[in-house]
Amino acid sequence: SLLFEDPADLDAQLRERSLDASTAFNRISVEHRFTSAGGIGNRVRASYGRDVVRSSLGDQFRAAITLRLVQVRDIAEWKLTPAIVAFGGVDFLAGWVDVHVIAPRPPKEGDRGFNTNFTDVLETNVANELFFAVAPFLEADWQPIDRLHVIPGVRLDYFEQIDAFGFDPRIVFRYELTNEW
Repeated sequence: SLLFEDPADLDAQLRERSLDASTAFNRISVEHRFTSAGGIGNRVRASYGRDVVRSSLGDQFRAAITLRLVQVRDIAEWKLTPAIVAFGGVDFLAGWVDVHVIAPRPPKEGDRGFNTNFTDVLETNVANELFFAVAPFLEADWQPIDRLHVIPGVRLDYFEQIDAFGFDPRIVFRYELTNEW
């Protein structure tokens, strides 16, 4: 099927000839580690970041998204044997999002062709919408032979936006080719 059945049906209604796009990404993070002589440790990592994505085609198509995130990961570590280390922790994410979109009204379901009126635009604004996610996890790092790591784990995610949980068992096999890698 063709995108446009009859290209002559297209109407040149764009008022400007400019196309712009930009992105910006900033992060700051801090980490604190504590290790006792008994093989028990704790690591806390926190970060704050801001992402900005903007695009436009003339003044009829615009999208601007600003996302501010705070992330915290707290991990407790227990060295059970020389070959097995157990980990337990929690990931926390809080974010605030601003969205501003201007776009032509989409065609109605079942409409054939692409005869959109580009002067009939819809505008959406979302300001300072808060969301968060929390995810506790457990995993172990077992090193049965030199350079081979077997890492089983389990993670429980909570997605506030849809009020749903996700259970994620996993296993990773990692082989270190050299000590530098």
